[in-house]
Amino acid sequence: MKRGFTLIEILCVLAIVSIISAISYPDVKRILLKDRLDITASKLVNDLRYAKMHAVTQGTSSVSVIFLKENSSDDYNGYWIYKPSNLSSMELKKVYLTDEIYISRSESTFSITNKIQFNTNGSISPHACSIVLKDRQTGKSIKITLTIGYTRIMIVKR
Repeated sequence: MKRGFTLIEILCVLAIVSIISAISYPDVKRILLKDRLDITASKLVNDLRYAKMHAVTQGTSSVSVIFLKENSSDDYNGYWIYKPSNLSSMELKKVYLTDEIYISRSESTFSITNKIQFNTNGSISPHACSIVLKDRQTGKSIKITLTIGYTRIMIVKR
């Protein structure tokens, strides 16, 4: 007696697997679209916390975050974390966002200089602010709030 699968059994299994895959594909795509904004917001929060902790642990100078403008609009498509000094600037990190995600200038409340500065005591200057990330495809947004004092950085979902 031979053991194994017949060609018909293999084709039936392949047909069932392909039908299940075709049904679940739209759900996976929707989840990825939703998660794209969440992942970008988490990354920005982690980078802001990194800038703050770098300023606190080094203790010699502040660390700045400048938001990079898109060419054709008032919104921002990235940010640059650097440590200013008397002679030059030391780049710590430069991040560009994907084409679908942007930082909304009209809804964000950081200063007109497009700059946030973390001081050596953990505070932010010039003032507490919020950063709003938006997704062009889904229209959803996430607000990141930075408080005064020893700055807390938190995500506020909308």
